[in-house]
Amino acid sequence: MTPERYQQVGQIYLAALELESDQRAAYLVEACVGDEALRQEIESLLEYQARSGGLIDQPILENAAQALADATATKVIGQNFGHYRILSLLGKGGMGEVYLGKDTRLGRKVAIKLLPARFTTDAGRVRRFAQEARAASALNHPNIITIYEIGEAATENGSAHYIVIEYVEGETLRQRMTNAPHNRMKVAEAVDVAAQVAAALTAAHEAAIAHRDIKPENVMIRRDGYVKVLDFGLAKLIEPTAPGVDTQVPTAPGASTEAGIVIGTPRYMSPEQARGEKVDIRTDIFSLGVMLYEMVAGRAPFEGATPSETIASILRDEPAPLIRQVPEASPELERIVCRALAKDRAERYQHQPAKDLLNDLNLLKQEMLIADPKNRKPQAAGRIRRIHILSALAPLLLSAIAVWFYFNRPPVLTSKDAILLADFENKTGDAVFDGTLKQALEIQLQQSPFLNIFPEAQIRQTLRLMNRPTDARVTAEIAREICQRHDLKALIAGSIAPLGSHYVITLEAINSQSGESLSREQIEAESKEQVLRRLSQAATQLREELGESLSSIQRFDRPTECIDHRKATSPAGLYLHTLEAIFLTSSSASGGSHRLLFVTSNAASISSAPIGRMLPAGRQNWPSTPRTTSLPGSSANCPNPLSMIV
Repeated sequence: MTPERYQQVGQIYLAALELESDQRAAYLVEACVGDEALRQEIESLLEYQARSGGLIDQPILENAAQALADATATKVIGQNFGHYRILSLLGKGGMGEVYLGKDTRLGRKVAIKLLPARFTTDAGRVRRFAQEARAASALNHPNIITIYEIGEAATENGSAHYIVIEYVEGETLRQRMTNAPHNRMKVAEAVDVAAQVAAALTAAHEAAIAHRDIKPENVMIRRDGYVKVLDFGLAKLIEPTAPGVDTQVPTAPGASTEAGIVIGTPRYMSPEQARGEKVDIRTDIFSLGVMLYEMVAGRAPFEGATPSETIASILRDEPAPLIRQVPEASPELERIVCRALAKDRAERYQHQPAKDLLNDLNLLKQEMLIADPKNRKPQAAGRIRRIHILSALAPLLLSAIAVWFYFNRPPVLTSKDAILLADFENKTGDAVFDGTLKQALEIQLQQSPFLNIFPEAQIRQTLRLMNRPTDARVTAEIAREICQRHDLKALIAGSIAPLGSHYVITLEAINSQSGESLSREQIEAESKEQVLRRLSQAATQLREELGESLSSIQRFDRPTECIDHRKATSPAGLYLHTLEAIFLTSSSASGGSHRLLFVTSNAASISSAPIGRMLPAGRQNWPSTPRTTSLPGSSANCPNPLSMIV
């Protein structure tokens, strides 16, 4: 029996014990989802329990699963999952094992989470999980862990689904609390951690994503004190088919959950979550309130010997006042915690819950800083009054300073830094995207006087010096090697992947020396015809992230469909329209042989654009007597000077 199977048997068995004997049969039918062998295994355990008059010792199940998990981990270490190599085991949990890995292309450390087979046998669940993970990966915030990739790889037992995320060197909040005296963190540190978690939730909630399992195990603290919130995008995968509580369930995306489903860790559940009601983003506020209380007091506000007792306490009891347990806890901290822990969600933070909570925590941090005797000397009464006035103005001053630093922050790159464009990774299987997207991106970026694109001719020359074919694909790994040979600071890697009938386009600027991500943009195109337009928008956002001024972007930023339309002789304009037409004809052609041609009032300009080289096979022949039709996408604001020959 696999470790996953042991854990599944143990969880369903323990949940069944919580029910009355006449309710167990119906529960097992729903919980086992047609798995007759699983149902019989659990029924035999229940029969043994009834005969013996006592519970089967839970650690027996856990120890057996642990032994098998250790054996499985040993087999996985050293294997490659795509271009990621497994180095060592970092930890285990209800959602599977987490390993330290290495990105062999970029030479950076990553964390790789392998999902248990029991969570991935349902194709529908896997599909929904992939959609949720892609949505979560779009969250771009310094306090949210970055999702690099999701995928599936072959193993000895079949295949395994995995998630590749940013590797954070540090410790979990649980470890930080455990190592603190009496499990109590300093009040100032606890408030700072809570504020950073609230900042992460603010970004998630603005994207209509609720975490639903905020707890110390899902919060990492780096060595420099920076907080990272983990596991956005997993709980949709493990929603049970019948109401129940999984004490190992970590996370959840989405702005709300259907009623009747209980997801989360009991100690940190909101009352509505514990009752199985439909939840919204305010459930995260309650969970953060529980965590803040525990960081300060050294104990949870709601406790019980079993998950059921803990849930009963959440629904029934009021937490003991913080100030009774921690004298240094201020009345303002008490007010914030009490509001976050309101059992009626209408009494918690409302309009923008996480943002409003973040504002209160930041004000509290400022008050604590001013009140700390270490940070001030004895003052006269008049000086103290001035300090109080300044403290009232501090939020405005800090906001102004933050805005100033944002608009005057040093750029990631400068105009003197050359960047290299790697070939796009085409995950769609559609050959129409091969090569075209890189060319379109290059033309879009060449509008900018800020960016210095490394010439394609020099790339091919360097490939020859590297004893590689000059027409070889320039992957991110090869691009980084070329950058290091020429002392280039950064490279830009792109990819396109299918998402149902849509396409997800990703652009990432990477430090060629360290392999670290400098900036990452992800955008979705609703159809093939929209790919170039959305790629243009992603490129514009990337330019801003890399340090180009807004005035420069506004001056030198035309959508791909409008580049040099007033000058029909522009190779860039002709070329981009060629790509657009390839997409249009590729998506609309139902069969037969098609030929494609663009003509303009000045046909001589065609020879300077690399059109023929990029046209798909079978579309490079010029007809002797062309017949022209208007190219789709023309408009009054962006007149299309080209025609399409079919």
